[in-house]
Amino acid sequence: RAEDRRPRMLHGADATALIANADAALYQAKSEVRGSVRFFEEKLGSLPPELKLLDIGAGDEPHKDVTGRFQKTTLDWQEPADIIANLSDPLSIPWKSYDIVFASNVLEHLPYPWKTLAEVRRVLKPDGILIGTVPFFRPIHQEPHDYYRYTAEGLKHLLAYAGFSHIELTPLGMPWEVITMMLFEMEQGMSASVGRSLFRRACAFAPHKKIEAAMELCEGYGFEARI
Repeated sequence: RAEDRRPRMLHGADATALIANADAALYQAKSEVRGSVRFFEEKLGSLPPELKLLDIGAGDEPHKDVTGRFQKTTLDWQEPADIIANLSDPLSIPWKSYDIVFASNVLEHLPYPWKTLAEVRRVLKPDGILIGTVPFFRPIHQEPHDYYRYTAEGLKHLLAYAGFSHIELTPLGMPWEVITMMLFEMEQGMSASVGRSLFRRACAFAPHKKIEAAMELCEGYGFEARI
């Protein structure tokens, strides 16, 4: 008898148990650091304040509560940044000047991010750290200068190509948060509980492997890389 290759569907108690177990596993494995603020607090909170930090693409410094404790220099294409520069061009910063380079949702706005990362590597001290975030599943923003979305493997390849090693990635955002974000784009006022409810209902009637794939859906990635 030919093997039945149809996807296994889950219903009733089986679906409820799988979702409950998946919820617990996800929160255990991924929710220790959730969202960019908590990611940066986790990575930077224990470092000594005397370290020199360069905040590239600083903008209005949404994470200044985390970066402000260091000897910080901001860099952006316009004032009030400390250094006014185009991140696609070579930087007028001496070699090995900073202990930390901070890049919060910057790489997607650069047409040639590999060039910028090469410059970041140049201005970092030998034991320096690059800390940042990038989007994966996020709406287009700051048009027309929004060029990329990064998969985990793509981001690791980009960082390695620029000469970084000891690369660590942290998924940011839960699958139902991504769904909520999508719904919010269509209809203002959609709450996170609605996205979670829809996600759970979809899982109840989806093939097992499809659920496993959906569990890897995230808004973006936090990354830490060293020379």
